Amino acid sequence: MKQQIVRASIAAITLGALSAGSAQAQRFDSLTKAEGVTLGEFERVYIAPVSVDLVDSEAAFNDGQLNFTRSRLEPPSISETDQQNNAEELQEDLSRAFGNRFMLVDAPGEGVLTVDATITELIASRPTPDRLRDNPGLDPLSISAGGAAYFIQLKEEDVSLAEITERDKTSLRDRVPRVRIWQDAERSYGNMARKRSRYVSRN
Repeated sequence: MKQQIVRASIAAITLGALSAGSAQAQRFDSLTKAEGVTLGEFERVYIAPVSVDLVDSEAAFNDGQLNFTRSRLEPPSISETDQQNNAEELQEDLSRAFGNRFMLVDAPGEGVLTVDATITELIASRPTPDRLRDNPGLDPLSISAGGAAYFIQLKEEDVSLAEITERDKTSLRDRVPRVRIWQDAERSYGNMARKRSRYVSRN
């Protein structure tokens, strides 16, 4: 169900359809926001548990959602443990970023802005143990330009106020040493969380 929401939201509004005068809009892959809503008026924020719902790469490629080359239509499977660890990492970064600007609460409710984030894509910076097991000839020291993609719903109780999609992928041209498996994804979580909290406070 959530994957269908993700795909519908990705197709809903692109940056080109947003107002050219909106500097904030240029920071998203897509953004929909309810008219007349001022997110910055919320004083309390609830960070919902982060979920992972990885978009099927081949279907997404055919739908024009992902820009994979044909050689990457079958990405390596990602273990439940890795998915859970990444979800917890993003949860911590969202709590930290929003906690610097808002009062965090333990439950959604009236007058509370809920930040409901879903990780829709994960790209490792180095081979995972599962990938090394499935590909015996793979160099364990090989590196990739990693990253992550997200679907974020901002809502009050069950009323959606804004929906954001974003894909943050690095480039090996940055010459950053990649020593951890999920290094680029972890960097992305902190950057995304800070940008989203800033967006909410200013809009």
